[in-house]
Amino acid sequence: MTELNENGTLKNAAEQMQRVKLAKESETTAQAKALPHRLSPKLSNGVHHYTSEKGANIALFKEGDTYHVYDYSTGNISKSMTMQDVNKALKSHYTSSDSKIAAAMPLAEATADLSAETKKAADSTEVESAAENVVIDLSNDNELANLIKSNPSKNKHDILKEYLFNAFVGRTFTLSDGRKAVMDKRDAAKLSGYTSPKSVAQLGALRDLIEKASFHHSASEVVHPKFTEFHYYDATLKYDGQEYEVWLNVGTTKNDKTNHIYDITNKNEDALNNNVDPRPVGNAVENASSTNSIPDSSEKINSFEKNSSEKV
Repeated sequence: MTELNENGTLKNAAEQMQRVKLAKESETTAQAKALPHRLSPKLSNGVHHYTSEKGANIALFKEGDTYHVYDYSTGNISKSMTMQDVNKALKSHYTSSDSKIAAAMPLAEATADLSAETKKAADSTEVESAAENVVIDLSNDNELANLIKSNPSKNKHDILKEYLFNAFVGRTFTLSDGRKAVMDKRDAAKLSGYTSPKSVAQLGALRDLIEKASFHHSASEVVHPKFTEFHYYDATLKYDGQEYEVWLNVGTTKNDKTNHIYDITNKNEDALNNNVDPRPVGNAVENASSTNSIPDSSEKINSFEKNSSEKV
C-alpha cells in the first residue's frame, strides 16, 4: 500500500470516487442541458450535466484547465483531459454512428471494474482515511506561526492578512472532490480577522484543510450579497490534544460562478441530526425565517473571537 501512496494511485482513486459521487448527485439535483458541439471558453468550474439526442448522458467536470467526463450509461470516468480533448470527443460523438460519447473518450477507471491496482487502493481502508477520516493536527510549527513569533511587536491581524495575501490570494486550489476554488483579497481580509490562538492555528493549516476536508453537501439559493451557493466540507482538527469538527465553507459567486474559500466554522451536529441544513455557527443569521444566510465580511462578525471560550 505504501507503493500505491507513493505513485499517487491511492489519491487518484479517492479523487475519482469523489467525482463519481458528485456526478450521481448532479444527475438527480441538476437539470440536464443540451450537449454542446464545442465547449465554451467561459464555462464555469464545477459539474455540468449534459444529454444529447444521440443518447449521450454525461457529467462534465471542469477544474481549471482540466476536464473529466463521467458517462452515466457505462459508469466510466475519463482520465484528465484538456478542452481540446473534449472538443475532439464531442465532434466524434456528433459525426459518428456510435451514440455513446464514451466511445470517443480516453476512458480509464470504470466504477464497476476499476483497474486492478486502483481497485486495490479503492477497496483499502486507506482510501477512507485519505478521503474522509482525516485528523489534521494543528501544529504551532508552521510558516504562519513562525511569522508571528518572529514579529512580536507587529499587529497580529496585519501578519495574518499579509500571509493570506501572499500564500493564497490569486491562486487556485483543488479540494478533495476535485472542485477548484480561489481566494480573493476580500476573502483573505475576512479570514485575517480571526486572531484567537486556535483560529491562527487553523489558518496555519489551511492548505491541509483545503486538500483533506471531505465534501459533505451543498446548499443552494442562499441569501448572501456575494454567493448563490455554499459547499460544505467537513474535517476533524486536533488542537492542544483535543479533537473537534469544523466546516470548510466554499461559496460559489453570483456573477462568474467561481468557488471561493470563504470560512472555517463549527460543525453543528444538532442541525445535522435533525436534518436541518448546518449553518456556520456564530456567522449565520438564525431565526425562524432565515435560510443559510452568512453576513458579508463588512459586518465584522468574528465567530472565532466571539466564541473563543467555546469548544471550537
